[in-house]
Amino acid sequence: MKNLRKTLSCKRTKKQMLVILTSVMLLMAPVMGQAQTDLSANKPLPASKYHLPYFGKAKVLPGSLSDGIRFRIDDGAFTAEVLSAREGVITVLNRNEKEGAVVELKHTDGETSQYAHLGAIALSLHLGDTVKAGGLIGFQGKLNSDDPSNQLHFTIRDKNNRCDTMQLRIIRKISSVKEPAKSSENYSIVAFPSGKCIDIPNGSGLNGRELILYARNEGPNQHWSLKKEGDYYKIISEHNRKAITVVLGESSKKAMIVQEDIKETDAQLWTVKEFGYFRAFISKVNGQALIPATGDTLMQLKQADDHTAGVWTMKPAENIFAINKETLTPTEMKADLDELIKTLANNHPDMYAYTTKEKFNQEVAKVRQSISQPLPYREFFSRMIRLNKLFDGHTNINPIVNSRQTMSYAKSGGLFFPHQVRIENGKLFLSFSRNDSSKIEILSINQVPAGQILSQLGQTTNYEKQKMNDWNVQSNFGLILHGILNIQGPWFEYETRWNQSGMKANTTEQGITAQNLLSGNSRYYDRNEKFQYRSFEKESIALIEYNTCPMNEEGIKDLDAFLVNSFNDMKEKGIRNLFIDVSRNGGGGGDEVNSLLYNKLNHQARNWQSVMYKKMPGQTKLDTVPVHQCTNIITDGYDGKVYLIQSGYTYSAAVGVAAWFKFSGRGKVIGEETGGTTAAYVYAPVHQLPNSKILYQVSNTLWKFPFGARKDQGILPDVPVSIDYSKPHFELNDLKEFLIKGDNRN
Repeated sequence: MKNLRKTLSCKRTKKQMLVILTSVMLLMAPVMGQAQTDLSANKPLPASKYHLPYFGKAKVLPGSLSDGIRFRIDDGAFTAEVLSAREGVITVLNRNEKEGAVVELKHTDGETSQYAHLGAIALSLHLGDTVKAGGLIGFQGKLNSDDPSNQLHFTIRDKNNRCDTMQLRIIRKISSVKEPAKSSENYSIVAFPSGKCIDIPNGSGLNGRELILYARNEGPNQHWSLKKEGDYYKIISEHNRKAITVVLGESSKKAMIVQEDIKETDAQLWTVKEFGYFRAFISKVNGQALIPATGDTLMQLKQADDHTAGVWTMKPAENIFAINKETLTPTEMKADLDELIKTLANNHPDMYAYTTKEKFNQEVAKVRQSISQPLPYREFFSRMIRLNKLFDGHTNINPIVNSRQTMSYAKSGGLFFPHQVRIENGKLFLSFSRNDSSKIEILSINQVPAGQILSQLGQTTNYEKQKMNDWNVQSNFGLILHGILNIQGPWFEYETRWNQSGMKANTTEQGITAQNLLSGNSRYYDRNEKFQYRSFEKESIALIEYNTCPMNEEGIKDLDAFLVNSFNDMKEKGIRNLFIDVSRNGGGGGDEVNSLLYNKLNHQARNWQSVMYKKMPGQTKLDTVPVHQCTNIITDGYDGKVYLIQSGYTYSAAVGVAAWFKFSGRGKVIGEETGGTTAAYVYAPVHQLPNSKILYQVSNTLWKFPFGARKDQGILPDVPVSIDYSKPHFELNDLKEFLIKGDNRN
C-alpha cells in the first residue's frame, strides 16, 4: 500500500492551512516567522539554560542589561509571537493592555523570566499553568503611546531576585545578527505541477538545513538568485546568502538538498537548461537532475531525461500581497475573471464537477454584470469569491489570504468580533455553549441578521461537505466577518436567544485585537497538538488522537517517535482496545505518513488499485495513472481490537486512513461519514490574477478509490455515531460507549 493517497494534500494552504492559523498568519504578515537564525525553542542557547524568547529576526534595542533586554521582533510587527524562554509556572499574569500586559514564569531552580509590554497574552494561559519552552506567551506590544513600534521587554532574575546579566549577555550576543545583503534579481523557483517553491524552513540560518518545497508566499526565504561561475551557476538565497548544496550519502546514491555558506565546491554548482517555459537544474556532482521527491515536500537528485528533469519555473520575486491601485477598472476586472475561467479550463479535470455547465455560466455571468463600473478592491473581491460555491474542496479563492483590507485594518489596531462561534444546522451559536440547554444563538451582529451572514459567508468556500465549510467559517469568523461583509468594531452589538428559555438579549461589547483573536484560535500545527496519546489501564483502553498528517520531514519523524512510544506503552500495560481518533484530521501528507500507523498494527496483506486522472495544461484528454496499493502482512504489531473514530471533519489524506481501515477490515469505523470524498479532486497549485493580484488554487488531479468512488460521498462508518464537537477530546465514558456499540455491531 506504499503509494496510497500520495496526492491527497491538506486543503489548508499552509497552507490552509498551512489550515487555520497558517492562513491567518499569511494574512497578517506574508513573511512572518522567516527567521534569520535557527535558534528554535527546542534547543537551548550555548552555555545557557534559556532559549530566545522569539522565533524570527529581532533587533536588540539599546539599554542596560541590569534592566533586562528590549527586543524589536520582526521589525516591530504586532503579530510577532513572544515565546517562553524556558519551561516554567506562571506566577504573574496581567492582561492590562493599556499599561502593557505582563507574564512572569518561575522555573524549577527558583529563577524567573518576565515578558513585559505585551500587546496581548495568549487567551489559553492562566495563573498556575505550566508553559513549556517555546510555548506561546503572547504578542509584543508598545512600550508607551509615544513608541513608534512594538517591542518586548525581557528579563531573567536569579532566585535572589537579582537580574541575571550573564544569561542576558549570552542571549543579547546571539540575537545580534546582521541583516544579509539582498540580491537585485531574485526568483521563486516553483515546482510543476504542484506550484510549491524551494523554501528554507522557518527561515533557518543553519548550515546543513534541508530545504523543502512549500506553498508560495513570497517570503525572502523563498527568493533565490543565480550567480554565474564559468559554465555553471550557484543558487543563492536572498534571505541569508547561503547556497543550495548537494550532500551525498555514504553510498553516493541518495542526496540531501541543503543550504551551506558559499564556498568553492562542485556541490554548489548547477547546469541550468531551458525547455521553453521550464528549467532543469543539473548537479555538477553526479550529473543528476533536481526534482521534487515523493509528496512534493522534499527534493532529490535523480537521473532523468530532459522532459522529466524540466519541472521548474522561475518567477520574479514580488510582493504578492501588493496592489498598486485601490480601484479597478471594468476592463481589468473582466480580464481577471476571464483569467480565472481560463485557468480552470486548462488545469481542472472537470470544472463542472459540482454544478452544471449552465449553472456555472449563469453564476459567472452574474459576476460579469456586476463589474460594469470601477470598483474598489474589496468590492471586486467580494464578487469574485462568490464563485467558490461552484468549486471542489481544494479549488478556491482563499477568503483569508486575499483580505488585504482586513490586514490593513488589523495593522491599524482595528477590533474584531470578540467571540468564537459554532455553526449547527444553519444557525450561529456562541462557542462557549457546551450543551443543548445552555446554547446561546446569535440572531444578528451590528443589525445584520445571522441568516444573511451565514448565507454570504457560506459562499466563501465549498469543501464538498457542509461540516468542512462550517468549520472554515467558524474557525476564522472574526476575520471573514470583516473581510467579506465589512462588519467591524470597535463596538459590536449582537442579539442573542437563550436556547432553554427562548429569552432574547441585546449585548454591546468592545471588539478584540488581532493578537487576541489569533491567541484564541487553536494552533492547529502546534507541536503538542498534532497527535496525543492517553491510556486507561484499568479499562484496557488507549486513545491515539491523530489530528493531522504531517507534511514535512520533521513532522514525519515526530509522528514515528510518537507512535513507537505509544505502542510500547500499550504493550507494557497489556492494552486490548485501541481507539484512533481522526475526527478532527483535516489531511496533510499521504501514504508515507499513514503507513507509519498501519505498520504498527497486525494485519493481512492487502492489494488493490486506485486511479489518478491528471489534467495537463493545453491537453484535452486526461492522463490516466493507475496507482497500485498494497500492504505486506504484519505479524509483530498490535494484535488487540482497533476502532477508528471519524467525522465530517475528516478530510483529504485522513480519508485515506479511514479507507484502509474500511477496506482491510482490520478494525471498525465509528462516527460519521467523512467530509472528504472517495473520489476527490487533489493537488492545488497556487495562481494569481494579473490585475487584482488575488490568489487562488485550482485542483489538477482526480483521485478515485477502487471501492464505490463517488465525488458526493465519503467513507461511511461501520457504526454510525453522532460526534459532539463541543468536546475538545473524547473522554473515557465516550470510549466505553463506543466500545459497547462497536461490539454489538456485527
